[in-house]
Amino acid sequence: MRYYIEILAALLTPTIAVITTYIAVRQYRSNRLKQRLELYDRRLAVYNATMKFIRIAAYHNKIEDKDVDEFLVATEAATFLFGRDVNNYLTTVYARATHLQSLRNVNPHDIPIEMAKKRMRDMNERQDWLSDQQAEELGSKVFLKYLSLNRLR
Repeated sequence: MRYYIEILAALLTPTIAVITTYIAVRQYRSNRLKQRLELYDRRLAVYNATMKFIRIAAYHNKIEDKDVDEFLVATEAATFLFGRDVNNYLTTVYARATHLQSLRNVNPHDIPIEMAKKRMRDMNERQDWLSDQQAEELGSKVFLKYLSLNRLR
């Protein structure tokens, strides 16, 4: 009987070490998943703000200053959350949308007819590009590799 007690006492320390190691590994994996989920949430917020801004720019006659401000605030951390591809895309969206708005603000009766025609062509090109980002989900494709749920594992 004493022999079994000595064996069990000798196995107690390694058993505790194995259990402690198992718990530490599980906590590490849990914390890593939590960090990935937080990163995903932040990236998703940038994506949602971008798609909202594109919808407003493409389908409304006017982009309000508050819409531009919301977009800029929501996307200001994008440099740290995404690669260069998304950051370039966000810059392009902003540039095209704000240029479209500046073209909309020009009164066509105040400019020569040739300039008015060029203005309309430019407006249509920018409007079509923004609409395509929404309708054909081109914007979603830019964000896809960063928002894939497979990357959370």
